Amino acid sequence: MKQFAGAFIGLLISFSAYTQIEVDFIQSVGAGYYTSFLTQVPTLHYQPRVNFFEISDKAAISFDLRLAGGYFEEPQDIASDAYVVIEIPILINFNYGCGATRVADEHIGYYGGLGWGNEIAYGEYYSTGPMFNAGFRFDIDEKSPIDINVGLMLDVTRNYNNVFSAGISYMFGMLK
Repeated sequence: MKQFAGAFIGLLISFSAYTQIEVDFIQSVGAGYYTSFLTQVPTLHYQPRVNFFEISDKAAISFDLRLAGGYFEEPQDIASDAYVVIEIPILINFNYGCGATRVADEHIGYYGGLGWGNEIAYGEYYSTGPMFNAGFRFDIDEKSPIDINVGLMLDVTRNYNNVFSAGISYMFGMLK
């Protein structure tokens, strides 16, 4: 998975160098909550995003990677469980309005996309499958958009572990 993400980012950078298109790099940090049949876990996440095709100043197509980690604990007298959970969704999103590009001057925006989700419960299980996500962004001041998002991963590993996520992020790198 890491090799795929690295190869994809390399391909995007090569594409932008060949076509003379500037690639925007935007990042955000935040918190979220992932819930499924097997795990319910609050997370902290870091999301690097590369806009590899800007349609205009207020619309872009991006490659997003949301690295999220949390700790699941279920204390019981009979059977207790505790393990680290890592979420790695890789998505292609259409972005419009606020936060779509580094120079977008709208105060409200939205996005949606498709990709592949991965959930790793260290020492317990691994789930993976197609993922859908959507969200909206709004300004809290001139250069600081807030991103509120939801996502759904459909598990294809026969764990019957479809994962729903919700989160909030603070975006960095805006140039308004």
